[in-house]
Amino acid sequence: MHERKINKDFETRREEGIPSASFSYDGYKIADLAVRALICEVDTTPKPGLVDRDNNGAHKDMDHFMFLRSALALRNCFVQCADLGLSFDPGATADRGFSAEEAEALRKIGLAGEEAMFQTTGGVNTHKGLIFSLGILCTACGILFAQKAALDEGRNFDGAIRFGEAELRTKCAEIAAALLCDDTAEAGAERSGAVAGETHGQIVQKATGISGVKGEALSGFGTAFETGLPILREALDLTGELNGACVETMIHLLAETDDSNLVYRGGLEGLEFVRSRAKELLEEYSYGRLQDEDGLEAIRQLDQECIERNLSPGGCADLLAITVMLHSVTV
Repeated sequence: MHERKINKDFETRREEGIPSASFSYDGYKIADLAVRALICEVDTTPKPGLVDRDNNGAHKDMDHFMFLRSALALRNCFVQCADLGLSFDPGATADRGFSAEEAEALRKIGLAGEEAMFQTTGGVNTHKGLIFSLGILCTACGILFAQKAALDEGRNFDGAIRFGEAELRTKCAEIAAALLCDDTAEAGAERSGAVAGETHGQIVQKATGISGVKGEALSGFGTAFETGLPILREALDLTGELNGACVETMIHLLAETDDSNLVYRGGLEGLEFVRSRAKELLEEYSYGRLQDEDGLEAIRQLDQECIERNLSPGGCADLLAITVMLHSVTV
């Protein structure tokens, strides 16, 4: 009833460039799925080397409650990303791409989101990579949502935030390409009123060629679509239990991902250690058995090994959050 009242009292005036209350309501719905994905990722327990409900992993400057506060602080950022996508002209051709002006607007939203995160965490980077990735995903969902609503002309559109995998992946890749077209994060930040230093991911890419979050985004989050999403769906079908399904998905991501965070902390040796241990777990514990107590205890042992080696697979944690979001918005 509340949604119908909003849509009755306020008309969307896209032609005048004025977002209506109902327009923002759709943005909130998309943003809430992104915040849910952030909370689901940090709640997933156990996760080797990462902050979860059991411990802080290989981190001394952050904990579970800090991640929760950070996730909630980012809701407005994701609303703005979704609303940027919703303002995309639904009458434009589907292949017109994402303009430089729209990319600049998205950069500014992301930088404001980073500021909100740092204010909440006291300067600790909890979600910078996911501001970038889920910001792209929220924007893509907004674009496709607007196009879907326009095609239906409001007659039978039920407001469902569900899209085909191929169209969503393509749209994410388009947005990422526009954001990274000149491959100068520093220049983009400077134009938006901030100065960016060299990130851990950039350091690793220069040293090893592993592209990290940028490569994932440019592929339309290929690893999340091709590895994370099928595993999460199968695990949920098998047990119906979200935490266990996310744990299972996480181990598969560890086994198959070139995680730049692991390389930054432990070099290629650290990456190979975690990947090989994850593969051993998958060989020993077939589908579903990772969620049994023996499987969970083996994962906790790997967690302790990662803590001792100061290894934290933050890239895989980001992929898990992206995967959870994809599961919420794809058919």
